Amino acid sequence: MDHNDLLTLLARVTPQYVAGFFDGEGCVYAHLGGTQARRHPGVWVSLSQNDVTPLALIAIKYPGCAGPTPSKSTFTLVWSGRNCIPILEAIQDFVIVKKTQVDAGIELAKLMGDHGERPHQSNLDKRREFATIIKDAKIMT
Repeated sequence: MDHNDLLTLLARVTPQYVAGFFDGEGCVYAHLGGTQARRHPGVWVSLSQNDVTPLALIAIKYPGCAGPTPSKSTFTLVWSGRNCIPILEAIQDFVIVKKTQVDAGIELAKLMGDHGERPHQSNLDKRREFATIIKDAKIMT
């Protein structure tokens, strides 16, 4: 693949494309907090695929953590906490199946602290509320 091929492919990675890809292969995860390891509600977004190419192209536009999925022959691209906001806001108006999770994921991510910073206790109930919406919507889809 040469430079021009890469630019052509990147031009096709629109928010609409990513939203469709996300509806089929993506997930918004949330935990409610309360365990020793995870005392605070949190949020993650992931995209998985057998072919790493679409994930690599998406990662160029929306940087995240990528790698092979343990015990599977797939690759996964992951965003967490406040880093979820750019990808979720990009697809928010175009996602269909997972709209509830995306909307709640944006709101939960906005309430998270920066990496390594403890989230403020004053919004704990609101974070749990959005985490519950994500978990409940995931059961439905």
